[in-house]
Amino acid sequence: MRTPIERIVPGVAVPLADGTVRITASNPGVMTGAGTNTYIVGERELAVIDPGPEIESHIAHRLKREQKVIDALAHRHRAALDELVPLAYDDVPARLYPVARRSLHAHLIKLAREGRASEDAAGWQALYRTASNRS
Repeated sequence: MRTPIERIVPGVAVPLADGTVRITASNPGVMTGAGTNTYIVGERELAVIDPGPEIESHIAHRLKREQKVIDALAHRHRAALDELVPLAYDDVPARLYPVARRSLHAHLIKLAREGRASEDAAGWQALYRTASNRS
């Protein structure tokens, strides 16, 4: 049984199955959900899984992906998530599109909060700033 996001407590070791424990970091957000997770697997010999990426390369990867999302919006002008996934994630296998869709949605929410994208009934669109309205 999954733990609802509202019940995830950062820093608490939560048993998920025999020999598997999850610890959630205190960094909730659009890209991390309730927080990033680290898993400890084993009983006598332990392994730590997903201790976190090397930060500089991770940030560079996220910014590169964000640019691909912006480019996809510019290409389609207005589109639903499922129409944007193959454009923004053309470098991943189609079988991973359901996961990519979640990441895309997080990018779009971030861009919307920054005033760079918006969503309405017809889909997502880029919001362009002119030199006179940049802050």
